[in-house]
Amino acid sequence: MSGAADSKRFPSLCELLRRRAEEGDACGYTFLREDGAPARLGWRELAERARQVASALARRLAPGERVLLVHPAGFDFLTALFGCLYARLLAVPLPLAGSRAGLEKFLPVMEDAGARLALTDGAHLAGARASLPGVAWEATEELVREGEPGWEGPAPEPDELAYLQYTSGSTRTPRGVMLSHANVLHNLANIDLGFRHGPDSVVVTWLPHFHDMGLIYGLLAPLYGGFPCYWMAPATFVGRPRAWLEAISAYRATHSGGPNFAYELCVRRIGPEERAGLDLGCWEVAFNGAEPVQAETLERF
Repeated sequence: MSGAADSKRFPSLCELLRRRAEEGDACGYTFLREDGAPARLGWRELAERARQVASALARRLAPGERVLLVHPAGFDFLTALFGCLYARLLAVPLPLAGSRAGLEKFLPVMEDAGARLALTDGAHLAGARASLPGVAWEATEELVREGEPGWEGPAPEPDELAYLQYTSGSTRTPRGVMLSHANVLHNLANIDLGFRHGPDSVVVTWLPHFHDMGLIYGLLAPLYGGFPCYWMAPATFVGRPRAWLEAISAYRATHSGGPNFAYELCVRRIGPEERAGLDLGCWEVAFNGAEPVQAETLERF
């Protein structure tokens, strides 16, 4: 089990991924599509894709410039994030909007971040370009194809900024928080210790990848701890809450959680007959956060 001091083992998130990639593709991320079909991305493959994206980005931008990441849940987001980190660019994770009005909510963030480039997936590229022409849009998968395999750039320093985490903007204009590699790694080390992760840990997450909890715990904590992550889109969980518990049961997850509403949704929409066949005895840490915790909800759950 690792502790807070272990953050010194990894001077940057790039070095963290590099070391995990050396372990091969036996472990990594599995994305659970809405139709239930899983797709895998091992750590080595993620590192290779990210370096290709980094080499393409390095031709377009100088280190320290901002890049908006506007992706649906899936591997393109992870590839884009680490591509920015390798190229020493500041990633700005944002939700994928389904309308022009939703995209226009990004305008204050774009102005504040000063981003000239935004990345999304190929399916949403044309709509994004038409709705927000004030920034250059690129498809992450195209950058993978364009990029140079095995590209190497200067390694970031621990105190160098890694990405900007913006607030949701639900109550006021979104505000960005500057996070260095050392900030994130120190947080991950303490989470690793506090959540009692071990070599047999398994995470299941449906949390939004552009929010702090979903990015730090859902996606980066498994990479830090060196254990598998099973990931589904938030819409998959909201549309069918049992999908979350099915994944925990099927993949023998030890760690998973979400805001209080997630437990409430399960209680309201999963009837006694739907509980049959679920085995949640593997679930060691069920965390609840990001909004007020209701004791009644947890008792009913």
